[in-house]
Amino acid sequence: MKSKLFFAGLALIATSLSFADAVPKGIQTRYGTLQKTIAALNFKAFSDFFAPEFVSVDPTGKSVKRDEFLSQIKPLFDGAIKAAPLEKLLSSTTRNGVVDVKFDFVLKLTSKKEITTVHEVGTDSWKLVGHKWLLVKTVDSKFDVVTKKLTKID
Repeated sequence: MKSKLFFAGLALIATSLSFADAVPKGIQTRYGTLQKTIAALNFKAFSDFFAPEFVSVDPTGKSVKRDEFLSQIKPLFDGAIKAAPLEKLLSSTTRNGVVDVKFDFVLKLTSKKEITTVHEVGTDSWKLVGHKWLLVKTVDSKFDVVTKKLTKID
């Protein structure tokens, strides 16, 4: 009987440890500002969210540094006339001053000729630099881009 209680206690501890802390308020605010920045198609302000040491890791494990990442993203902003971002923050954990936030992000970008939908699931790592939270790493478990041509209805 004691062994069952012991294992039940371990299971309870493991379960409680698996729930991450709520996303800190400062980072929630940054995500809100980030969504507004994307909706406004303001690439300059968007790029200011990323620390100089930022690294993006795609679902295959390939990593790119900040400048290359931003050069890959910029064409999405350039051709768009409307952006509708939706970010769900799932959980967070803190380690050595870095806050890891699991997220599910959907972005619909409309241009004159097409609608592009981006679906990204992953973990953002944020670090407080001065008085501002900046992204230092994003590791994606999913990154899908689907483009649909717009058709005229006469």
